[in-house]
Amino acid sequence: MKFILVLIFAFLAPLLLMGVTIFAVDPLMVFHKPWYDGPVYYHDERYMMPGLIKSVAPDTIVVGPSTVQPFQADILKSSGIRNGLNVSFSASTLHEQLLTVNLGLKAGKLKRVVWGLEWVTIAWPSDKVTDRYGPFPHFLYDEPLRRLKDYLFDPDFLMLSEKAIGFRFLGWEDYMWSYDPEATKQASTSREYGISNTIQDYFSVIESEEVQLAWNNPDRFSSSVLKANYETNVIAPIRANPSIKFDIFIPPNSILQMALLERHYPAVWKNFEWMLKALKELEKFPNVKVYNFYDAPYYYMSLTRYRDIQHFDRNTALEILNDVQAGRYRIKTADHTIKHLLNEIARLRMVCPDEVLREISQQLTTNSSQREKCIDMLVGL
Repeated sequence: MKFILVLIFAFLAPLLLMGVTIFAVDPLMVFHKPWYDGPVYYHDERYMMPGLIKSVAPDTIVVGPSTVQPFQADILKSSGIRNGLNVSFSASTLHEQLLTVNLGLKAGKLKRVVWGLEWVTIAWPSDKVTDRYGPFPHFLYDEPLRRLKDYLFDPDFLMLSEKAIGFRFLGWEDYMWSYDPEATKQASTSREYGISNTIQDYFSVIESEEVQLAWNNPDRFSSSVLKANYETNVIAPIRANPSIKFDIFIPPNSILQMALLERHYPAVWKNFEWMLKALKELEKFPNVKVYNFYDAPYYYMSLTRYRDIQHFDRNTALEILNDVQAGRYRIKTADHTIKHLLNEIARLRMVCPDEVLREISQQLTTNSSQREKCIDMLVGL
């Protein structure tokens, strides 16, 4: 019996020591804030965000996919939001965004959700999460009973604890850690913006087999999947939280993105139209306001704002947030938006046919007169 007890102790002691160490350091702030000044933050936001939300307990959160990452802390403060937090993830699905909203609700002080809803994120199955960057940490979001097994007794988090302490106190260099909780968001928005980059991305997307497979996948853009996703991850939380103010906005992609969808991906374009109609109906809820920035050519026609056909810069984020704060660009009918968007797409194709766009991206001057007219239009002149 004594031998068995010794074996049990020998087995359990390392586990207990590991659990105590991870709990004490708590590199992801799952159980408590750091006990030392100057906390450090892990680069993978899907792992870091739950602890950060709990630590900050914001009264306003900004939610969305990668297009919403420019809405950083200084942008929120400049627009008048004092206790706000950007909780967006790159490539996040609508279900992930709802899980993050739920964390904000659990933190106890949430009063307002500013939610950027993209046509591409609505078109996923209602329980879809992103796992292309690694396994999604459900135990940090919707399965808290797993935290003992998957956090305190996982050697990976013991190693993470060691690296956090080494970075904070021993001067270890490690790209995975930063003193800035928005380091990952800042890295994603510190790229080069402008007409040339955006046009180059336009042709890259046209020629991408991966994009063609994804956007021609009938399961990926099924109307029944889209509606179920919308009902589960948007309508249900709004209905369940009548005291929370939801400011929902449709972030603008560039005119090149929309022209590409309209010409090459009619099923996707149809779902975009459906989303406009569905979001207009959201305003029947007294706690919801919807803003549509496809009713603002000022945003989507100027390619100087974009680093590719989808992602705009921080200055644009501030302008959008100021418009939301002021109540500008409240959503109109889908027919109104589509009519004006089609007019702008037609104007783009007349002034900037693909051969002229290629000249601009390659800095050629074969057709200089047409080229200059195109550039003038795409810088917003």
